[in-house]
Amino acid sequence: MRAVQQIESRVYVCERERELPEAEQTRFHLVALTPTEQAFIEDGYFGADLVDGGRMVRAAQQGIHALSLGISRVDNLLREDGTPVILERDTSQPRLPGGKFPWKEASLAMLPKSVRAEVALQIINHAYLDETTRKN
Repeated sequence: MRAVQQIESRVYVCERERELPEAEQTRFHLVALTPTEQAFIEDGYFGADLVDGGRMVRAAQQGIHALSLGISRVDNLLREDGTPVILERDTSQPRLPGGKFPWKEASLAMLPKSVRAEVALQIINHAYLDETTRKN
């Protein structure tokens, strides 16, 4: 067995944008969850469903926590008028495991619910992939 590097990052593009030119794609920079962060999300997992053998996050608190813990930044997220959206952390809220503040509600609200669910699912599922699966 080989040790898994815990603080790995990757870029994720939602399925709905993969056919767009790269310059138009919104890119989510995701970081792997630490074991403490995984446990924090699992503690509330009683509301999750299994879909195709994987975990399906309902757009509930677990998904919001996954987004706050797993997204380091978002590139090319634009408002209707073309101005960039910069996600902001809510420093008035308690810190999450790992010392991160959650994203502000107004920041997350700019992402469609389906996108929030898809990205949260990627963050959570990535935490459970073994080394062989990640390479594929």
